Amino acid sequence: MPSYSEISNTRQEIKQSCDFLRLNNSKNERVLLFHFSLKNTPINEIDTVVEIILANQKTIDIIGFPEREIGPTIIQACMFIKKLRQKLDENKIFKPIHIFGCSDPKSIILFVLSGADLFDGLGWIKYAFCRENYENVERTQLPFLKCHCESCEGIDWLKISNSEFEYRLLIHNLFNIEEFFCEIRDVIIRGKIDGLLQKSGLKNFSKALYYSDGDE
Repeated sequence: MPSYSEISNTRQEIKQSCDFLRLNNSKNERVLLFHFSLKNTPINEIDTVVEIILANQKTIDIIGFPEREIGPTIIQACMFIKKLRQKLDENKIFKPIHIFGCSDPKSIILFVLSGADLFDGLGWIKYAFCRENYENVERTQLPFLKCHCESCEGIDWLKISNSEFEYRLLIHNLFNIEEFFCEIRDVIIRGKIDGLLQKSGLKNFSKALYYSDGDE
């Protein structure tokens, strides 16, 4: 299991957590997990976050943030990740950023374009993933999706049992989420990001997001 260092307001606790990781020399991936008070504005604390990462970069493998704590809106959350990634690049820190609790497909697209790398959440067991619209929909609506994956093709949805439906829902999601991440990877490699933003309905939103801090 990864080791988690919870970042509080006291640098002493941060130091103790990182010393613990250093002494144990864990072979597993070590995650520096930041927590922010809901009273704070995380984007105003980026310099402090970078300072902590710089001081402990040899101890950690991944930098983590709970999605709900890095901004009340997706705009603020993505701007936080974008500015953090810029600061890390300036300091030649090339470690992946993990967004905990994020499984919404459109949010994932925006977070990836902002500089995040890893995601986890419960969406894949709570909803049905619609590749056509890049959305998680009510899980019982899986039969209505235009899906031809191995889990959905040729199924008589009127006769399926509860247990088989649960199995097919999870397999459907796994197939489609894998294809979704491959699509994101491929458009980045080919420089075709605008096409993905257009297809997912995020074109105008992404402009508002990435020009909001004065970028040209």
